[in-house]
Amino acid sequence: MKKALRVLITGGAGYVGSVLSGQLLSRGYKVRVLDCLYFGGESILGYLSNPDFDFQYGDIRKKISFRYLLGAIVNSSVNRRAQVK
Repeated sequence: MKKALRVLITGGAGYVGSVLSGQLLSRGYKVRVLDCLYFGGESILGYLSNPDFDFQYGDIRKKISFRYLLGAIVNSSVNRRAQVK
């Protein structure tokens, strides 16, 4: 059996990130979302019970958050959707 590709989506609780999360989950990917919930997180509530979905609260502007998550995923993809102001 082929191992599922894991994807990290920064800003994944926003509109585009949450739609992308749903599409990837439906295709068998494992999805990890990093978001500081600046605009709320209602759009990902439906994915929280999915075992292939992992939410991590954090801010990509803080190197420790991003480096920790990158270290946890090997042979994976990163999809940046976070808007940094």
